[in-house]
Amino acid sequence: MDKLKCIIRGKIDGLPFDTYTIPVKEPGVVDGKEIHVIIGAMTMEKWEIKIDLKKGELDLSGLRRREFIEF
Repeated sequence: MDKLKCIIRGKIDGLPFDTYTIPVKEPGVVDGKEIHVIIGAMTMEKWEIKIDLKKGELDLSGLRRREFIEF
């Protein structure tokens, strides 16, 4: 049986993106922190989201390049 899929629009540090999702009941806990969302490799590649291992955070420079400024 196929899993339910949906499209969401989200934000990381105020930067918008969209992706396909597969809802799960309880994503779990990692290093004592509750997980709310898991972003997959395909979404990270599409939006140029990278992991900065030295800083232990996401490199959002690719996502920032896609920001749209309205006048």
